[in-house]
Amino acid sequence: MSASTSGEPQGKVALRAHYRALRRALSPEARSRYSALIAEALYADQRVQEAEVIACYDAFDGEADLSALYEALRARLRPPKLVFPVHHRGQVLRFYEARSWRAEGSSYRRPVGPEVALSEIALVLSPGVAFSDQGLRLGFGGGFYDRSFPTLSVASRASSAQ
Repeated sequence: MSASTSGEPQGKVALRAHYRALRRALSPEARSRYSALIAEALYADQRVQEAEVIACYDAFDGEADLSALYEALRARLRPPKLVFPVHHRGQVLRFYEARSWRAEGSSYRRPVGPEVALSEIALVLSPGVAFSDQGLRLGFGGGFYDRSFPTLSVASRASSAQ
């Protein structure tokens, strides 16, 4: 397999382009419907119900919008702490409570609030371009999540994988 200029196999570049194009081709109604179904399924999941700190994401480029899930979790009597990532090239993700948001470019927002240590995170809701039936994730190619996941505690990784 030949490598792109970023050192990544061309197959991943083509897959990423293909799935991003498919995702962008969805109508707003279909994207909203699929996002709602995903949010409902996640809300019903016992791991989500029991987690005290959940790493979330702010939907970008047609990703599943889980804002309805976040609102439902915040409305609970004892809501979990929801934290969102900030990335810096070549570093692990850092997670922050989103007490407010700061615009970053034309389509990306950064959470503004206290930082939460990776070791506190009980569950990670990971965005991606595509996922296999086996749960393998194809991201945007920056490696941010790949570099960050190994630093989670063994307990966090085990509970996330179940």
